[in-house]
Amino acid sequence: MRIRRMLLSVALAATLAGGAAGVALAGEGGPTGPTPERIAARCERGQMLLERLEARAAKLAEHIAAVEARLASGELTERQTARLERLLEHLQKRAEKLDERIARLSAKLAEKCNSSGETGGEVEPF
Repeated sequence: MRIRRMLLSVALAATLAGGAAGVALAGEGGPTGPTPERIAARCERGQMLLERLEARAAKLAEHIAAVEARLASGELTERQTARLERLLEHLQKRAEKLDERIARLSAKLAEKCNSSGETGGEVEPF
């Protein structure tokens, strides 16, 4: 019992000492926010993500067009038609969600980054 108490008190003291050291180091005036280089890199990654999402949306639109063409052909059984209609509904919902995501990301990039992709001193971090 004594050993447990002693080990517990040593562990508690070490934890408190480590926490105090962390607080002291945090208050030493390190960088308070992201640097312009980091903001520029973040904006660049956001732009690359936007391009990938737009490419995915284009592929999805092609897939939807192919399904619609297949439905319009009239060479399907009832079962195939029902299946393709369900697939088309699913693809259209995915396209709507993807369009919403693209719009949100575009708005955030427009708000946080310059339209030319370069950052200036007035750019806010994400």
